[in-house]
Formats: sequence, structure tokens, C-alpha cells
Amino acid sequence: MPRLQLSDGTYEYTRSVEDLKNLITNRLGSDVGYEIQELIEQADYTSRKVETDLDSYESSLESWNCAGNDILDIIDNLKSYISDAKKIDRDKLLSSLERIEREINNIM
Repeated sequence: MPRLQLSDGTYEYTRSVEDLKNLITNRLGSDVGYEIQELIEQADYTSRKVETDLDSYESSLESWNCAGNDILDIIDNLKSYISDAKKIDRDKLLSSLERIEREINNIM
């Protein structure tokens, strides 16, 4: 519980932002209290927006990671196919390249 020393030398104890807002309102008036409430609401909005943006960014990173892993799997299969095949089937290569293209297009 923070102890605040006021300009008159007295101390006030606050347990929450609401207590601090009430202290400011009681000492400085309702106009200042209203402005403090506006600042609190702006800070709450900003905090919620940051959380939402972070969730969106994390989801985007997960999508890119999954697509990257899928593309790496396709490439590994192609490399194995090319090194093991006696004759290379162009349609199989084109199909794999199209799968890579679809994966990239899906995340763009």
C-alpha cells in the first residue's frame, strides 16, 4: 500500500488507482478528477490494444512458422525424390512447387 506525502506534509495511503483518483478529486476538485479518469481510461484502452496486437502478432508468427515447416517438408521430400529417382517426373515436381506456392500464398 503506497504512502503518499502531500504538499501540506500529511500522508495518504492508497490501495488502488481508484483510491488515488478519489484522493486527487477530493484534494483538487472534480474537474481534475474527471481528467484523471480520462487518463485512466486511455491507459486501460492502450493496455487492451497492446494485448490484442500482441495476440495478433503471435498468431501471425505461428502461421508463418507452420507454413515454413510445411515448405521445408515439401523441399525435403523433393530432395529425396530427386536423389532416389532414376527418372524424374516433371508433373510430380510441378505439383510440389505448386504446393509450396499455395503455402506461401495462404500466409501472404
